[in-house]
Amino acid sequence: MLLDNVGAGLLVEFFGRQRDELWEVPLRWVVVGDASALEAPADTFFDTFLTLEPFGPDVMRDLLVRRARHTSPEQQKLMQQVANTLPTVLGSATPRRVISTARAVILDPDPESHLKHLREQEYSRLKLSATARLVLDALYACGPAHAGNEQLLKQVGTTRSRVVQVLKELEEVGLVRSFRAGKRKLYAPAPGDSRPRGAAAGTETRTTEATAEARR
Repeated sequence: MLLDNVGAGLLVEFFGRQRDELWEVPLRWVVVGDASALEAPADTFFDTFLTLEPFGPDVMRDLLVRRARHTSPEQQKLMQQVANTLPTVLGSATPRRVISTARAVILDPDPESHLKHLREQEYSRLKLSATARLVLDALYACGPAHAGNEQLLKQVGTTRSRVVQVLKELEEVGLVRSFRAGKRKLYAPAPGDSRPRGAAAGTETRTTEATAEARR
């Protein structure tokens, strides 16, 4: 059974509270999601964890060009333009983020404006403070996370109170969004079509997707 992009709430509910029932099902489970969201008892369900490292510029460019090989000449031309732009904007990113960003550009009625906006976002990111960039980068790496997430704090290298402060600043300028998952307040990078509303303290970074394979 393959499950992709599984949220933190579902991980806890499905593989934690209902793990005994799932163990009785004669299936092998392969789940793609944020491993940092796994908490006891859900973490005991899985036997193996694999981390997918971010793509660098060359691999990212090759992936996008390959996906356009069997499309029309017009689409190939547009994808080539996207492939030349995204590595500069994203730096490095997971396959999911590369593909989803490219798809958003291709499906936009005005791809040129979308690419321009991505460049503007990168420019805004570069104006942020170093700590804020690290926090935003860590969110891309960790996926949705709360301010006390151990992986996030380790990657940023600062205190929880400082992270809380920076996350609030990033949310105020539209670079980060927050939502509730149970009792916790989680933060995630704002959707790609959200425009920064001012200068603050955040950054853009890469995402690390964790693939967890479990078997009965």
